[in-house]
Amino acid sequence: MKLRTSICAVGLFVLGVSTFSAESQTSSKPLPSFYVQSTMSTPQANSPYPETFVNGYAVRPDGSSVQIGYVNVAGRQSHIRDIYDVVNNVHTTIEELSKSIQTRAMSESESRFKRVSAAVSCGGAAAGQMLDFDVEYKEEKGSVA
Repeated sequence: MKLRTSICAVGLFVLGVSTFSAESQTSSKPLPSFYVQSTMSTPQANSPYPETFVNGYAVRPDGSSVQIGYVNVAGRQSHIRDIYDVVNNVHTTIEELSKSIQTRAMSESESRFKRVSAAVSCGGAAAGQMLDFDVEYKEEKGSVA
């Protein structure tokens, strides 16, 4: 009887330690707020100047984010903001030219997909650190169209 109790106690201890160990390896450290800007260029037909696309991304510590960019509406450039509030499961789009605001609910799975976390890898080469996080760099070339 004592052997069985000891085996059960040791089994529970090993399960607890292995669960804690796995959790500590998979849990990411808290994400600080940050803003990053992305610029992409592509050659234009019959023009010596490239077409350039600029997007901004702002992230809150809870993983919610905003994508800031622009679209062409009837030949006019209009700034657009997509706000993904993953805490309240709400996606809000603000379009400057028409002065419109659209809000819709996000499903739990969409919120999980849109949540920004520090445990993402692009499979690139090590490129130092930013905000105390390891950074990878990967350059891809291809058609934007």
